[in-house]
Amino acid sequence: MAGSNPCHVPMEPCFKLSKCSTAPVTDATEYRSIVGNLRSLVHTRPDLNFAVGFVSRFMEAPTEEHLAAVKRILRYITRSTRLRYCVETKKIELEFVPTEHQLADMLTKPLGRVRLAELRSSIGMVEVSPELRPWE
Repeated sequence: MAGSNPCHVPMEPCFKLSKCSTAPVTDATEYRSIVGNLRSLVHTRPDLNFAVGFVSRFMEAPTEEHLAAVKRILRYITRSTRLRYCVETKKIELEFVPTEHQLADMLTKPLGRVRLAELRSSIGMVEVSPELRPWE
């Protein structure tokens, strides 16, 4: 999954899956493991709720089509966060981001002047010169 293309939505609109699929059967244990990990992730990611609930219906006898839908959800997760699915360990791992590298701090809590300046420079914000500020 490391080299996969990210996607912008966890499931295509009007996407149809069926229990009576003619696609080849996939490993049910692996499928259940992935979907089980996704179900635990739903508690902190409500945007995944519908898609994960939908693919959960097919845990009894999953096919390649069902696995492809699950992989699409994983590609959405890798695009939207720093989560990634490790095929070797069959677990979803969270990548730790130290506080000094978290850019969201600027938008979620008050910061001191020095920390604000550091964050502004790390995301490429520049100071607008006074002559370009018509509101002042």
